[in-house]
Amino acid sequence: MIMVGAHAKAGSTGIMAHTMYGVQISALYLNGTEIGEMAMNASAAAGWGVPVIMISGDASAEREARATVDPEIEFAVVKEDITRWCAALLPPEQAEKVIREAACRAVKNLGGAKKPAIPAKTTYKLRFHSSAEAECACLVPQIKRVDDRTVNLSSADPRAAYQLLIVAMTMGHSAFDRMYG
Repeated sequence: MIMVGAHAKAGSTGIMAHTMYGVQISALYLNGTEIGEMAMNASAAAGWGVPVIMISGDASAEREARATVDPEIEFAVVKEDITRWCAALLPPEQAEKVIREAACRAVKNLGGAKKPAIPAKTTYKLRFHSSAEAECACLVPQIKRVDDRTVNLSSADPRAAYQLLIVAMTMGHSAFDRMYG
C-alpha cells in the first residue's frame, strides 16, 4: 500500500491534523497505542496481508508514521508544517519528483517489505468530541461504551475490527452538531 497526502493525527501540530471526521474524533487507539489514519489504514491492510511500503505528507506525519507504522518506512516529505493551518510547501513539480522517487525506491524494495504483523486480537478505542456521538456509535451491539465520550470494539479478525471501526465513526458522525459538537 502507498499512501499519498497523509497528515498527522488529531491533537498534533501537523498541518490540518485530524483523525477521520475532523473535529468529531479527539483520539483513536489501536491495541492501547494512540494512532492516526496512517496506522489505522496500515492495520486494515495488514488484515489482507498487504504491507505499507511508502507514505507522503508533512514532517509531522513522517514522525507519526515512523512511530506508529514502521520506523523504516519510505516517506516523502513534501511540506514542513508551521501550524495546523500553515505550512511551507515544495513547489508542485518538486513535490511530484520527491513522491515519484520515494515510490520508485519503495517498489524496488518490495521484495524486502516486512510482512505485516497481525495481532491475536485487534482492539480499537475511539474518543469522540461529544457524548452524543458515542451514544450513537453504541447502537451497534459490538461497540461498547467506556465512558461518556469513548467507545471500545474488538475482533480476532483485523478486517472485521476495521469495518466495525468505520461503522462506529460513521454512526458517531451522524450525531455531530456543528454548533454544539
